[in-house]
Amino acid sequence: MDWYYLADTHERIAISEAQLAPLAASGILRPATPVWRKGMGDWAACGEVKPEIFTEAVSGRGERNPAAEGGLVTGVVIGLARTLAGYNVWLRTLGVVLLITAVGTCVSLAVTTYYLITANDEAWKLILENLHWATVPKAAVWAVLAFQAVTLLLTGWAGFVLLLAAARAKRAAQSGSELMLTAALRETGRYFLTMVIAVILSLLFLGGLVLWLGWDVVRPSEKGPAEKSISI
Repeated sequence: MDWYYLADTHERIAISEAQLAPLAASGILRPATPVWRKGMGDWAACGEVKPEIFTEAVSGRGERNPAAEGGLVTGVVIGLARTLAGYNVWLRTLGVVLLITAVGTCVSLAVTTYYLITANDEAWKLILENLHWATVPKAAVWAVLAFQAVTLLLTGWAGFVLLLAAARAKRAAQSGSELMLTAALRETGRYFLTMVIAVILSLLFLGGLVLWLGWDVVRPSEKGPAEKSISI
């Protein structure tokens, strides 16, 4: 026997090469059915390794076998899903890093916000001097904090959708589900869309801050000893 397939009862059944097409025509072999033969490293979906058996089968009346309708497409779906699932570790790692970064920075932002709320005028003056923003109004500081809060929300959302994409890509590779692959690709697209939105908002915020306060205030330059004027 050349091939083995896993039945719905998880029983490993040996079949010959010639039996593949008839079993596919009868519906016993489906595109997502795991199959294996000598030389393969691991079990793979039948629609991925033998997509032709789902497209070649034709009934006696000249009509296409029902299994042929989605056989080749399912094989492609499984191939794409396995390709995306190959980056599963990277997707999960990046998603976890983004979530941890968002949570950690959120705690720091909350502490800073509480400190500023409870700070008196003298403390505010010291804070602005340390930031080299001695002439900046308090509203500008609150605007920066608000923008950081929005950025943290976008970062956390990006990490969440990456974890969803990784999980759904893995499930699509195992089941051959076109809907699951579509969901994985949609979540990956949402991640990139979120990052684009974050970049655009950053540029708009920086531009608005420069127009509001002026470039010299946003990016103060410290004068060196040679630039300081000396009066006699």
